[in-house]
This record gives sequence, structure tokens and C-alpha cells, in this order.
Amino acid sequence: MQQIHGIGLKIGAIALFTVMFALVKALSDTIPAGQAVFFRSAFAIPVLFAWLVMQGELAGAVTVKSKRAHVWRGFVGTAAMGLNFTAAGFLPLPEITAIGFTTPLLIVVFASLMLGERVGVYRISAVLVGLIGVLIIVEPRLTFNALDPEQDAMMLGVILAITAAACAALAQIQIRKMVQVERTSAIIFIFASRPVFFPSAPLEHGYGPVCRNS
Repeated sequence: MQQIHGIGLKIGAIALFTVMFALVKALSDTIPAGQAVFFRSAFAIPVLFAWLVMQGELAGAVTVKSKRAHVWRGFVGTAAMGLNFTAAGFLPLPEITAIGFTTPLLIVVFASLMLGERVGVYRISAVLVGLIGVLIIVEPRLTFNALDPEQDAMMLGVILAITAAACAALAQIQIRKMVQVERTSAIIFIFASRPVFFPSAPLEHGYGPVCRNS
């Protein structure tokens, strides 16, 4: 019964995340990515605060053992969010979603390099096949054309989305390290509040009409 409950929660989380990103995409030509990152976190904090109170985890949410670990996790996590939201102004949503599948592939690579986890031939083969698939998807966008600003904008979007996927993978690796010594409530709460204080000026510029994609 717990497994069914967990599956339901996971499906609900994915559905809500999809709706959120669709809204970010729909408003990308009017709301800068920096503002989207800020308000996404600002509105999440009260909900998370209430949940921590109900779970009796509020004290643990502000107790940390490694400030440096939280800073690094906050940096790469916020970078992933900001870059993804920015890419939404340059690329169609299905392409951003497809590029996002690079994240679990990179997690396998980073886990081997940074955590020393063993990766067998089958996993390496699966990662290579997945990366080739992503490359096939983005290849038509990877063309610079000074006479076609829209094409150049979409190429920039691909670069931003891939960088976001790499940052998201690094964030997952950092979480893997942190859960050994840090409370889950602290990892979640501190990250949720950190983007509110991050400077968003680099993401505040509008995208312009040539970057609107359905």
C-alpha cells in the first residue's frame, strides 16, 4: 500500500512540475527568467514551512553540518533552474523536455567520476545511446547563421538547456553526498529559500520577438 501511495505522489509531483514549466514557457516572452526563479522559490517557502511544522522538522531544517555543501548545492541547483527557465524563451517545450533527459545520463557519468561508483558496460552503453539520441534531437539547432537571428537564438537555447542538465546532475550528486550527514528537511528548506537571495540580474533581460517558439 505504501508503494502505491509513493507512486501516486511521484506521479502528482511530475504532473505539477510539468504544469509549472508549461506556465514558465507560456510567460517567457513577458516575464524574465530571473523573476520566475525568484517567485517560484518565494511561493514555495510558505508551503514548505507549513509542511515542516506539521512534520515537526522545523528545527532540523535550519540545522546544518556543512555550510559549504549547502552553498554548492544551492549554486548548481539555482543555476540549473535559471538556465532552464531562460532556455524556455528560446526553444519549444518538447525540445527542452527531451534535452532534460540528459540529466540522468550525466548523473551516471558524474557518479562514476566524482563518487567512485562502479558503472558497468551495460550502463555505459545505455548512456552512450541516450547521449546520441539527445544529439540527434538538438543537431538541427546547432547551426550558426548571422542572417537568421531566430536560428541563433534556438542554438543558444540548446546550449543553455544542456548546461542546465549538467548543473542539475551535479546537484543530484551533491545531494547524494549530503544525505550521509545532513537532514533531508535542511537540504530541501535551505535550497528552496536560497534562490530568493541569489542575484538574478543576468537573467532579467527579455528574449525579444525572434525567440518566441510554440
